[in-house]
Amino acid sequence: MALCLGLILLIASCATSDNMQFHDALNAGDLPQVKAWLAKGMEADKPFPSSNTPLKIAAEIEHEEMIKYLLRKGANIDAQDRAGQTALYIASALGRELSVYTLIDAGADVEIPNNNGLTPLMNASGDGSEGIVRALLDAHADVNYTNNRGQTALNQAFNRATSMTLNDHVDDNGESTQRFSISLPYTDGVARILLEAGADTNGFSQAVFAKQVREGRSYIEPIEFLQMRLEFAAETDEGFGRFKIFPN
Repeated sequence: MALCLGLILLIASCATSDNMQFHDALNAGDLPQVKAWLAKGMEADKPFPSSNTPLKIAAEIEHEEMIKYLLRKGANIDAQDRAGQTALYIASALGRELSVYTLIDAGADVEIPNNNGLTPLMNASGDGSEGIVRALLDAHADVNYTNNRGQTALNQAFNRATSMTLNDHVDDNGESTQRFSISLPYTDGVARILLEAGADTNGFSQAVFAKQVREGRSYIEPIEFLQMRLEFAAETDEGFGRFKIFPN
């Protein structure tokens, strides 16, 4: 009995060791070793204890040939980890453009959201990844997909980049006034792309726009602010990095 138990533990230990070495080969981008492990019986579609799949790892390290090889060996292109993330989702989130292009070309579903209701397009929009946003839209990602929190890709394009501060300002006549400075450093190009693709601005809500910026002062409506940003960028050729708004 003890001998059988010891043998079982030994087999389990060897299997764990093999699994770790296969995982290490994937992380290292060592395609010959990955092929060797698959030839020994490792599965291209079996998730690791972390719920990461071999394909997801290949997408993370942006290894085009490994992605294609794993797909040929039966990897499920749309497999989700325990967070609901597909290989395409994680590639979009990390800005791995080559992985995104490769997965889209192979037929990845561009609409699968993670457990928080975020699609690859929404995540890429929040990160300001213009190339990935264009690729996803070209693959017919829904620019107006709305998750269970009422968020769209356009919301995400502003969520992570918006900050507002109230600063003292002395004009040319020496008079002191206050200005609201709204900084949107990352997502200018993405906002343009989404709007050109037909992003819906009706009912666009964003906490920073939907509240009064100061007690007793009116706020700028979201769509008006979007238009002002676009006009400012066109006139100054400086983008939207810093935009001054004068309170009433």
